[in-house]
Amino acid sequence: MKTQKLFVAIIAILMLSGIAMAMATAKACPTQSCNQPQCNYSYPDNCYQCLNLPRSSVTLTITSAAYAVPITIVLSNVPSGYAVTNQAYNGFCIDLLATINDYQAYSATLESSLCKSITWNQINFILNHQNQGTPQDVQAAIWLIEGYSSQQISTDGQITVTSNALTLYNEAKVFGICFTPRAGQEAAIICCVPGSQTTIIEICMPHCYCNNFCGCYGGWSFNQGCETYGCDSNRNCR
Repeated sequence: MKTQKLFVAIIAILMLSGIAMAMATAKACPTQSCNQPQCNYSYPDNCYQCLNLPRSSVTLTITSAAYAVPITIVLSNVPSGYAVTNQAYNGFCIDLLATINDYQAYSATLESSLCKSITWNQINFILNHQNQGTPQDVQAAIWLIEGYSSQQISTDGQITVTSNALTLYNEAKVFGICFTPRAGQEAAIICCVPGSQTTIIEICMPHCYCNNFCGCYGGWSFNQGCETYGCDSNRNCR
């Protein structure tokens, strides 16, 4: 009888261990690196998760008034052949307590938000669910994800944290942990200006660029055949 009870206890422990391991596995995000010159083909449309951005600094100018949401960020002096170009983008602020001047040209370094951290996954989740609130709600949710309080957002950001902003924030905390934008979705590009506020711009994730156009830092260019017909089994343009 004691042997039978011991056997049952061991089975129960093994079952609980298996459940715990399964839960841990389900919560874990896949390990990815966007610093490797290779494509990621984990999605059906074969989009890759590395965005090709210039290594050298570009010029950033905010052309919207203080406290405007979203902010308008104009990039210039961007070389050709990258995921961003010389144009105006919608953007949002990241550092609530830092400042950056309107209509002043800054030297900025651009960084991809992909494969960076859970916080950036959650911010990208928010950017792709903007229809759940106003631009102010989106900005407030981003600041909440960054750890700022509702009082700080109201006082220093001049934005009231509404129920929609809280919903966006709470959903991002739960469902945005492993979120990575797919082709056609919005992705945040981090604009780093030394000594000033960090901002982001939104870009649309590109569709399939096969082997000969892929690379995190290597150049790529638009290829109509690849864009239209996708990649073959060898990851070459059809």
